[in-house]
Amino acid sequence: MPVSPSSFSFSRALQPFSQAYLQVRLYGPSGYSLQIATLLDTGASYSAFDQALAVSVGYVLAKLPSYKVITAGGTSMSMLGINNAQLEIEGKKVTAKRILLRSISATPLIATRDVLLRTEFGVDSSDFYFD
Repeated sequence: MPVSPSSFSFSRALQPFSQAYLQVRLYGPSGYSLQIATLLDTGASYSAFDQALAVSVGYVLAKLPSYKVITAGGTSMSMLGINNAQLEIEGKKVTAKRILLRSISATPLIATRDVLLRTEFGVDSSDFYFD
């Protein structure tokens, strides 16, 4: 039985497709941090977390800028965002250009095009862990 890698795993929670997750540490403006499981989204331009996660590490929603977002389905909406958010992935600190904040609870997303393409990230397929 394979051992679960430190931060990369697959889950069969969303049948019939397996989803790739990363363990990511989100840092707040005063140094508070929280480790969360995030869905690896290879097509997203920006990462997206819940507003509650941002508040839990010290961000004040009233002080955050708002952005007009157009979803993949063409819907336009306004979302709060954290610019230059500090993250830690696999022990490496990385800055996310922008993390959009959702008002509803949903699985946090890490956008490959914004975050992971600027890291030394690799996947060893022989070490996958399946839930």
